[in-house]
Amino acid sequence: RETNPDGTNLRKWLMGKEGGTKHFLRTVPLSELLSTHLSPVFVYNAGALKWMADHWVTGGHTQFYSPSCYGDIIMKLWDPNTHIHGLQQRGFLKPSMKYMTFLSAESKHDAAFFFQDTSKNLVITEDYTSAYRVFRDTGINSVALLKTSLSTSTEEAIIELSPKEIIIWLDSDKAGLDGAKKLEARLRYVTGSRVTNINAYSALLFEPKQLTPDALIRRLHGL
Repeated sequence: RETNPDGTNLRKWLMGKEGGTKHFLRTVPLSELLSTHLSPVFVYNAGALKWMADHWVTGGHTQFYSPSCYGDIIMKLWDPNTHIHGLQQRGFLKPSMKYMTFLSAESKHDAAFFFQDTSKNLVITEDYTSAYRVFRDTGINSVALLKTSLSTSTEEAIIELSPKEIIIWLDSDKAGLDGAKKLEARLRYVTGSRVTNINAYSALLFEPKQLTPDALIRRLHGL
């Protein structure tokens, strides 16, 4: 962990995925997040529009997605109590910096939560859009870890939710498969929920965001 000139914490890491694409994480005051990263003009660049269409993120999603000042995609990170605690930027103009995550210094949370009272189950994904798609298309609670490991704050939120069933659905690369195994073991230990690790059944699994809405509903039918 390094320190920025303004005293905030800065963490950088290489995930070893997609050719060593850099993922950037910074902790800053919430007011700075909202004032400096959200565009006052609701216009996406061409790369963002294509990506959103490819992943069925179309219409009625402004609570979760907004354009950055450069037209990239800004994904709003909500905590379990529906407060914004951070932003994640999906970049298209600089391929070497695909994801940049900015967390509020006032919050303990580092994941994206999609919770509603009517759902008693939970799907855990690795990336934001997969969790969003699960929540939007099926109505099942979801959380995007934004990585392959479980933080203490996310674990506490899951325990408090007390879901009847937990479905683990991370990416199907080595990091995702290894992370899913550890996550399964941990959640079986700390929760009373039935835990299913979808990644254990196939190493060629599609991510939720890659499926059509109908296919995603069929895959999670009965939850």
